[in-house]
Amino acid sequence: MKLNNDLSMFVDIMYYDFILYKIVEVYRNTTGDCSTSDEYFDIASKLCKKFKTQKISLDSQIALKIMYIKFKRMLKMENCPEKTTPFCCDHHISVVLKKGFDCLVSVKQEYPAVMQKKIFVDLNILVASLVFVYFREYSKKDDSKELMIAVHNYLKTHKIEITSTEDFLRLKDSLFNKLGMVANSNFGEKMIIAIENMLEKTFQMFKEPFLYTLSVEKVTDILRKHDKMFKSERETLNIN
Repeated sequence: MKLNNDLSMFVDIMYYDFILYKIVEVYRNTTGDCSTSDEYFDIASKLCKKFKTQKISLDSQIALKIMYIKFKRMLKMENCPEKTTPFCCDHHISVVLKKGFDCLVSVKQEYPAVMQKKIFVDLNILVASLVFVYFREYSKKDDSKELMIAVHNYLKTHKIEITSTEDFLRLKDSLFNKLGMVANSNFGEKMIIAIENMLEKTFQMFKEPFLYTLSVEKVTDILRKHDKMFKSERETLNIN
């Protein structure tokens, strides 16, 4: 019985990784219709719930995929309705930066294994730096105090101290160099390019799932054929 349980859990994890990769592909395709990922999200959420119930820890590769999906999904959802980019005005830039930082914090808390990946740490530092510079230098928002404290504390954990005007200017100059900016022009445009480049580097690190060559229909067919071994999986995924 234990062998069957271990094997079925192994298949669950492989299937989960496969589904996540499919969702990643949907969001990487900037012209694609993200509504096509609804079915995948439904299956992935059911499997994730099962893993949490059984206290299964997921590896850093899966955690990176989850981060990628959440961040890209947020960027698409926050697009200005009149433009193709969320970075069109102070309101949209503020919302995206806040939600982006919150997204990374939540992934880090829920999937600690992701901190093993340098690309994740680098993305955190980039977004945190963007938040700190933007809200201090450009934003007209008055409700960013808590966010700025959180970002300041995060940067401090990576030995980036900002206790003076000189410290801030060093952070700003370093960020501008990374963004390829001259003076204060095109901050929003350069910002989204830097974030998207980092997300693309993240995608390039993903390993192709073992089940990638199989369709969703093929995988569910396998579960049906071995109904006794994978009974719980079929019930979880509502496969008759």
